[in-house]
Amino acid sequence: MNSDVSQASWSLIKNLSTNPILFKKVLVLDRDPGFQWSEIFDSQSLHKMLYVLQMVEALLEECSQMHEQHKADGIYSEEESFKLDWV
Repeated sequence: MNSDVSQASWSLIKNLSTNPILFKKVLVLDRDPGFQWSEIFDSQSLHKMLYVLQMVEALLEECSQMHEQHKADGIYSEEESFKLDWV
């Protein structure tokens, strides 16, 4: 029963709008001179940390898909493509 409630709760949370302030902080990460990792990864809140990790994962998946499309379209040189595959 608890597992069903947890799954339903997580599903509901994932369908909510992303917090725009937190999302912007994730996008700029360490490019902001006043950036503090603790603003994003709150060690006191496991739920917030998982929430942020879900955002990071979604961004990485989106970047990966874009990279694959650019490779398929021949936008990258062979050398650039090789380097990006290692990142």
